[in-house]
Amino acid sequence: MKKVQAINLLEFLSKNFFWYAIVSLITGSFDPRTWWFTQFFWGGVLFTIFEFVLLGSCLKEIEEDGN
Repeated sequence: MKKVQAINLLEFLSKNFFWYAIVSLITGSFDPRTWWFTQFFWGGVLFTIFEFVLLGSCLKEIEEDGN
């Protein structure tokens, strides 16, 4: 048996939409270019790390038969 990981795309998109809505409410703007953490280099780094954590939480393990 071989284990393969796949992403649950619907879960990933729904989590991204949820966080987009939360941050939009907090900042008062729907434009991500005006959010404070996208204005600076380290904010972009934090955003990238957050997206990787979000992506990792949407992975599911699939067991495949080797035949």
